[in-house]
Amino acid sequence: MISRDPTKLNYEVLSVENIKTILANLMDYWWLKALAAMALSINDWFFHPRHDNLTIVCVFVLFDTVTGFLKARQNHVLSSSGFFRFSIKLLVYFILMAVGSLLDKIIPVSDYVSALSIMTGFLAVTESLSVLENISGLGYSVPTRIVSMLRLTKQQFEAPLSSVKEEGNNNKS
Repeated sequence: MISRDPTKLNYEVLSVENIKTILANLMDYWWLKALAAMALSINDWFFHPRHDNLTIVCVFVLFDTVTGFLKARQNHVLSSSGFFRFSIKLLVYFILMAVGSLLDKIIPVSDYVSALSIMTGFLAVTESLSVLENISGLGYSVPTRIVSMLRLTKQQFEAPLSSVKEEGNNNKS
């Protein structure tokens, strides 16, 4: 009989058969566990100690996904391709944030703002707009002033990139 007293060591649990079973269970789905360990290690290397940025973006993506699912369900346009785009979006966002994190390690943007913060802000604004559009598409009213403010903010995030592209094109001619 197995003792339930936590102060006593239970030698029956440490039998050779139990240890073999535990090791065999650890090897189930080893590839998935290895991928998860690699993903967590990469995440820690890129974002330590700034995990909040990644968490913030993931929460916005989750909100966008849930409201998008509800909107697609209401409009009867639910498809599996939407969830495939979700996984691609997460990968692209992770790459953008990793680029921001790497830039911070190599070339600091300024003393006050980091490249990762800029990437996080841009992605948060993009996802916020999408969430509000989804909620509006569900028939609920959203504060148009906030939508306008987010659109303006997104344009400000995008403006320097477009002006850099234009300068680069002018230099080629």
